[in-house]
Amino acid sequence: MPTYLNSFNAQYHHLLHRVMEHGIEEVNERTGARSKALPHMVLSSPIQRHIEVVGARRVFPKSAAAELAWCLSGDKNIEWLQQHTPMWNQFTNEHNEIDCAYGWRWQTAFNRDQLQMAIDALKKDTTDRQIVVMAWDPRVDGLGNRWSKNVPCPIGFMVNIIDNKLNLTMLMRSSDVVVGLVYDSIFYELLLVALANELGVGYGMFTAFLNHAHIYKSHWGIAEQMIRNLDDYLCTGIPKQDMYIPQDFLISGLIEAWGITEIKKDPDSYVDYIKSLTTKPKSSPKAMLVKPEVIE
Repeated sequence: MPTYLNSFNAQYHHLLHRVMEHGIEEVNERTGARSKALPHMVLSSPIQRHIEVVGARRVFPKSAAAELAWCLSGDKNIEWLQQHTPMWNQFTNEHNEIDCAYGWRWQTAFNRDQLQMAIDALKKDTTDRQIVVMAWDPRVDGLGNRWSKNVPCPIGFMVNIIDNKLNLTMLMRSSDVVVGLVYDSIFYELLLVALANELGVGYGMFTAFLNHAHIYKSHWGIAEQMIRNLDDYLCTGIPKQDMYIPQDFLISGLIEAWGITEIKKDPDSYVDYIKSLTTKPKSSPKAMLVKPEVIE
């Protein structure tokens, strides 16, 4: 019997069930896209000796690692990132930059390096409860202002240390459950690990708060297939040929050497290292590949 029944993976697939079965159908006025949606969904699990990557579809953890390394650089230009993933190509301006680049907003946009200040504050006082790092810019984002190709879906994150372990909560204003959430969760789990390594503390809880969890109509069939694959696997323990199982995606061995400082110094080696830790699929090399259809 699979051992991940209470894991992040199990919670994710329960979320797929809930959105597909109970989600409210709506058409977004801004995009014209139909989806099923639920408010205020929460996923939470401890980071122990591995990072889970959701199964039943194909995922590339190194792409999330590359995005994290790029964000830690604080750059807006995606030239380096394009060597590892094409995800952000559609959001660039004429200078090949992302106007709302998360790392740039963490470290530069508000005239304070929020990331370094968070590290310094927790080194000084591990009981500090005011560690909030924001990517959302209230001067230009949202509130009816639709000037940008992209505004942050993860608007920020909060961290604290309890029992000498770092906990991180990702705040998502809008979450594409089939495509975006899969990579957002890896990104912020890797960020938790990097921050904990930088601070010299253990790994605690990763929590994803999803203000608006939705599945686009174009992905309903994919979501249903993912649900069937995991339901069958939970009953039989035998993976179907078109799926990866969660155990295929355990990133193990976990990365004590890679803190924020080390990732900034050598982002290419960091991405290669994460790739080397990612267990290769045992069930099928042709597992379900979901191409991003970003409508945000």
